[in-house]
Amino acid sequence: MELISTQQVPFDDLYIRNFDLVIAVSGYESRSTYLVEKIKLQNEIRTVLAFEEKTDELHRPENDEKYRQMGFHFMMQSGNTAVDTDSLLHLLPDRYKESLNILIDYSCMTKLWYASIINYFIQSDLPNQNISLYFSYTASKYTEPKKPKPLSFAEPISCVSHGIIKSKPLALVIGLGYEKDRAEFFRKSLNPEETYLFYADPVDDNRFVEKVYINNFKLIDQSHKNHVFSYPIRDLKKIDALLTDLCLDLRLNYKIILAPLGPKPFALCCLLLAARYPDIEVWRISAGSSESIYNREPFGDPLVFRVDFGQEEDYA
Repeated sequence: MELISTQQVPFDDLYIRNFDLVIAVSGYESRSTYLVEKIKLQNEIRTVLAFEEKTDELHRPENDEKYRQMGFHFMMQSGNTAVDTDSLLHLLPDRYKESLNILIDYSCMTKLWYASIINYFIQSDLPNQNISLYFSYTASKYTEPKKPKPLSFAEPISCVSHGIIKSKPLALVIGLGYEKDRAEFFRKSLNPEETYLFYADPVDDNRFVEKVYINNFKLIDQSHKNHVFSYPIRDLKKIDALLTDLCLDLRLNYKIILAPLGPKPFALCCLLLAARYPDIEVWRISAGSSESIYNREPFGDPLVFRVDFGQEEDYA
């Protein structure tokens, strides 16, 4: 299918929308069930991706019980493997209908999970005329970052992986997070010709911006001011526009790698950009099973980004 359009929609739209499928996540964060408890569930198929890892940590047992009480179908899933989206669609009683509306709460997903969902719809020749994915993200209250863990791997997760093309110099676009020196370590490992930095500002809590600066000071200080961009965390169309304008200029002369280390809405915009321009890659960087565990408490109304897919011949 082809990615036709994207649109940020008000959270209130979820109250009036009929969904065919709701995909949630059961993890160890208290915000895991926030969205499904806040909206009105109706006759949709309800599926929860339940982490195979850390099943007894923090709020995980409580979240599992809540999803069982709400009638969710459990699919056990490793955080380090792609989601079997085809199996999710097979749960639908009428998966061949002309239009499908699917609500996806990616607040507690790994980047690999929502990347694999986007990749599936881009790569699959599905019979539906159009499919709308509603990606919902629940922000969290600020928590102090923990001591950084050694990174164990970095890998591309976007739709098409070409590897680093030697005939073109590399441009690295990093979405900064607040964990200390992670971005600088990744930049040194790739040694790009050019590096561009994005960070969230304004945000819901300015302590996040302050910590991003403190823990990435060396990298920010060494960068030209024209290579550093701020973006409003609650305006996904603005994020998309900033990324698109930069990358469309760069891709003429550079191989581009996007490395979203910061908030998940930025990572979502990176993946959607790579879906439109397959020569752009998105990479994830992880400490694997030793990643720090945080209890993310929900804050404010979720951000909802509607992504529409359609048949390629209809939009040639």
